[in-house]
Amino acid sequence: MRKPTPQQVLLNELKGMWKSYAIQATAHYNFATLIGEGSKSAAELAQATGTQEQWVHRVLRLLASLGIFCEVSPRTYANTELSACLRDGVPGSLRAMARMMGSERYRLEWGLLEESMRTGTSAVALLHGQDLYEYLDEHPQERDIFDQALSGFSAIVDDAIACTYDFSSVKKVIDLGGGRGSLLAAIHARFPELQSTLFERSFVIEKLHQAGGVSRLDGSLDRSIDLVVGDFFAGVPGGADAYLLKEVLHNWSDEQCITVLKHCRRAMHPDTVILVCEQVISPANNEGDFAKGLDLLMGLEQQGCERTEEEFRALYEAAGLRLARAIPTPSPHWILEGVPA
Repeated sequence: MRKPTPQQVLLNELKGMWKSYAIQATAHYNFATLIGEGSKSAAELAQATGTQEQWVHRVLRLLASLGIFCEVSPRTYANTELSACLRDGVPGSLRAMARMMGSERYRLEWGLLEESMRTGTSAVALLHGQDLYEYLDEHPQERDIFDQALSGFSAIVDDAIACTYDFSSVKKVIDLGGGRGSLLAAIHARFPELQSTLFERSFVIEKLHQAGGVSRLDGSLDRSIDLVVGDFFAGVPGGADAYLLKEVLHNWSDEQCITVLKHCRRAMHPDTVILVCEQVISPANNEGDFAKGLDLLMGLEQQGCERTEEEFRALYEAAGLRLARAIPTPSPHWILEGVPA
């Protein structure tokens, strides 16, 4: 077989957008859930979703060529291992993530990449004159998809973090900005004697109170996790043996991260650890390094970034901490263990 030319290789990379939009469209119309364990014809899917049969076939034909869905007979499709990840109700579902990435908000943000490169200003600020969370607070439907997307991704990493780090010597852990508490629930399932506190903004805590507690992966509720309202930019509660910050620092600039870490440092006793759980950018130019693409998105959305191990080390030192260990997990995330300097 002839080696592809550089132009052919680059064209293949450029058409990645086509594939992404096709995946997003099937997530929007929920084809994977409709197909379920069986198969459905393009006509049946079109009838169920109010779409055009020929368009359904064309989109699924492209994705089937990539191993996302399978054409089991002419114009009839079944799920594959990949498309099954777009089904509702499966652990680690990426349907909400695909819907979010196909939203008009995302498309407009990426369309301003060149302008963000020129000005250093986030695309969200350029578009809306506010930060991402302020925008989402005013757009509850987009907020709901955003929360679902993060929850689906959390299901991939929470148990990996909980099974990697030994919390047996920790008596009390406080999760700062821990969303719906899924990481704490995963940790609590393995270390039930642990005292756990979720520290979050008021609207998140209100929703959890309304739900009756934090949801575990199996759908049951963990009512033993304390729910505390607060703002980690203003301060953090004391008394913890471990502070968790999962996917928090990458939202913010270095200066903002140092502010949060300094609040933690002031609240820590000599044996307290801080556990930052995030992706770490490899110094090597690895093919398909997800963290390097996510780094661009965080800059577009919040002027945040993904960081290398050395950059995390510098943040810790600026806050009076020392990076003791960088621990890989069986997921995209690392655990960056910090101790008082």
